[in-house]
Amino acid sequence: MGGKTVKETDTESKKEKKSEAKKIRSNMGMTIGMCLGMAVGIAIGAKTHSMGRWLSLGLCIGLCIGMVVDSITKKQDPDEDKEDSE
Repeated sequence: MGGKTVKETDTESKKEKKSEAKKIRSNMGMTIGMCLGMAVGIAIGAKTHSMGRWLSLGLCIGLCIGMVVDSITKKQDPDEDKEDSE
């Protein structure tokens, strides 16, 4: 009667789950980079008694590293691009 088959519905739900997981993973490198950069910045700032400078520098460096990690991750996962185009 023009309704979707069970196989089509399962395929659509799998695609939806993969796209949700992709959205969650898309900025994980940046998040982890920020956290690690802040931790290193706090450690160096505490040691040198210049917390403000090193916290901000650590955050910036962590963001840069996170962006690089995200771009590398996207380049290494060509299967996701193929699935999106189908």
